[in-house]
Amino acid sequence: MVLVMVLAAPGGETCLAALVKAFSECKDALDAGGDVPLREYAAACGRIVPVFQKLGVVFGFASGDLANKVELLKGVCKESGTTAISVSQVILEDVRNGVAEQGGSNARNLHRVTHAVKFIYLLIQNLLNNREESLRESAHKAYLGSVEYYLDRKSKFAVQAGLWLLPDRDGFLRKIGETERSAKSLGEELANVTAPVLDTILNVYKTNEINL
Repeated sequence: MVLVMVLAAPGGETCLAALVKAFSECKDALDAGGDVPLREYAAACGRIVPVFQKLGVVFGFASGDLANKVELLKGVCKESGTTAISVSQVILEDVRNGVAEQGGSNARNLHRVTHAVKFIYLLIQNLLNNREESLRESAHKAYLGSVEYYLDRKSKFAVQAGLWLLPDRDGFLRKIGETERSAKSLGEELANVTAPVLDTILNVYKTNEINL
């Protein structure tokens, strides 16, 4: 008998349910105040780390990088002395200081974290929009549309090769505690709450011509 470890968030909810809840808080704050609060955003991004881990070693680089940068962003909240600091405020502060495009800047860290969110958004959408598509195909397209941009040639080659080691579609859904039916419902909810958050944050980079 093969045992499959099901990924559940604290409190017993599945991973996708936890993501919907976390990013709903970000969207609600965005709708109310016109910006995304950094504290809630960093917490929501932290919920993504286990999903990358369930994809296996091929996305190990993203899992470790995301976890590290989430902790750095949480530190920014503490250093600011206020829980009300927003994502755009952090980015624009780096713009004013002329460091937005420098390695290790808060703006750069936020950009990478946001593209990790975009990867999960695209991955779930790809899986749900085509039930005949394999996890490898869905993950490859999501990778090209999100985190691929910041990898060096060696890492890109490793990802391309490692995609063949991904679990099958049904196996991945079981690992994150979902079925095709439950994933479709939660995936649609996740898209509705993450899309406006992604658009708002990435637009700050676009309008301020921050090239990363």
